[in-house]
Amino acid sequence: MRLVRQILVTAALCAAASLAVLIASVPGMRSAAVSGTAELANWGFDTGGGESSSDSYGAGWTTGELALGEATSENFGAQGGFRAASLCFDDNDGLEDAAEAALGTSTCAFDSDVDGLGDGGDNCPITPNATQANFDGDPMGDVCDNDDDGDGYHDPDETLKGSQVLNAVSTPEHCDGVDNDGDTVFDEAPAMSGRATPDPLCTSGAGAGADPDGDTITNAADLDDDGDGFTDVNERYMSTDELDDCRVVAGHDAWPPDFNKSTRVDVIDALFFGSPILSGEYDRRFDLNGNGAVNIIDVLVLGPFMMQSCSNP
Repeated sequence: MRLVRQILVTAALCAAASLAVLIASVPGMRSAAVSGTAELANWGFDTGGGESSSDSYGAGWTTGELALGEATSENFGAQGGFRAASLCFDDNDGLEDAAEAALGTSTCAFDSDVDGLGDGGDNCPITPNATQANFDGDPMGDVCDNDDDGDGYHDPDETLKGSQVLNAVSTPEHCDGVDNDGDTVFDEAPAMSGRATPDPLCTSGAGAGADPDGDTITNAADLDDDGDGFTDVNERYMSTDELDDCRVVAGHDAWPPDFNKSTRVDVIDALFFGSPILSGEYDRRFDLNGNGAVNIIDVLVLGPFMMQSCSNP
């Protein structure tokens, strides 16, 4: 008799598995409970003769009694001492699993960040932003966009160097006779450089005859004023200090390959490329060859500088 009961219960569970596939698809997490019939979930039960569920269904499963005709919603719920597991079907958010993995969203949730917008139509799917504010109109909303105005300079870098993060024509100031940041002051010295404004080393002003790198070529004619291996044009594009080859104080962004501003180029600096390359978010600061893309070529540019150090009196 016990064998017959076991066969009948097993058949009921198989039927439940088939029935669960037909459960109405509702956005979000699905619970696979079918009241009064069977319950598609992880459970264990005693078949009626003292057999342990740990023997038949694996250790750690709760034992219990299922009598023929009893509703599983009563016997497999928390009160019945059974453990149920939720099953995840298509969450109907418009994204394939591979896309969700790349974005970091849940394959089981229609709205991963619970801001009222499905992941497939949310410009910041893992950061709540119900307003969908997006200043530059790119695929990312402002709350998750590292470059809100789309000028190629990431917001933290612009903030440090005095330009506006929500104005694409406001960029870090440089020695070029132009008011780059739009504050009506020309040729300001770079942040934390320790130099006065207007920059006394600037080629467009009194510093035209200066020679910061001591190569006997004055700034007006020198393509690399600070002699750090990167041209002035390239440094302006990356927003590093083209008139100093090494930081003065912590935070002074002077030597292009020294991303952590430690005065030494090593593997730590190479690791900084992980974010711009993997995320696909363009950041001029990492575009060492100035070709409009950040990729492995830029990492290779670090080669000649690896394990080298700079100093600043």
